[in-house]
Amino acid sequence: MTTLRKILLVDDDDDLREALSEQLVLTDTRALPMARFHLANQAARLDEVPAPGATVVLGELGTHCRGATFVDARHLRTTALELALDHFMAAARGLDFGRFDLRAPSDEALQAGVSLRILELNGVTGEPAHVYHPGYPYWRGIRDLCAHWRAACATGASNMAAGHRPSSARALLQLAREVHRRRAFEAPRAEPPEAGTGLAAPS
Repeated sequence: MTTLRKILLVDDDDDLREALSEQLVLTDTRALPMARFHLANQAARLDEVPAPGATVVLGELGTHCRGATFVDARHLRTTALELALDHFMAAARGLDFGRFDLRAPSDEALQAGVSLRILELNGVTGEPAHVYHPGYPYWRGIRDLCAHWRAACATGASNMAAGHRPSSARALLQLAREVHRRRAFEAPRAEPPEAGTGLAAPS
């Protein structure tokens, strides 16, 4: 699964050439629902008039709640990319199922598996995000999500067959409470991969 996250942008078109940045936010259909957040976050720039044709970046995070668009990019999947991620997974003991959130300088770098920055590794709840691609058929999304959970259950069954014991409901609830109390969840840090693999963990 490969998905691109397009952070929220607003464009200065001919109809809004003399508009302030504030007006661009209020007239953009994706930015409008989060207008209060974006206007507060961009308070220092609201009086600026972007140059004709300019694009105004509203945030750094590619998340649903900030208006990002998830784009199906499975065509960018390559053997080189898979090998780079396999190398990292080999160093992260105990992690055998999940979804990487990566940042790459270009599509070419992503396909080559170089200059990648791992932002996050989502575990079993890291669903295949390509299903959120605009216009992606609903039935295909359900099918892909079902395949995801079948693979998760098969992984769990394999681990149990190898002698691992599943966490109890009480233990999971306690963990959820501990995570909720933290400002930022700090997962155990894996040893960095060998030089030359092109992967870097967040600093």
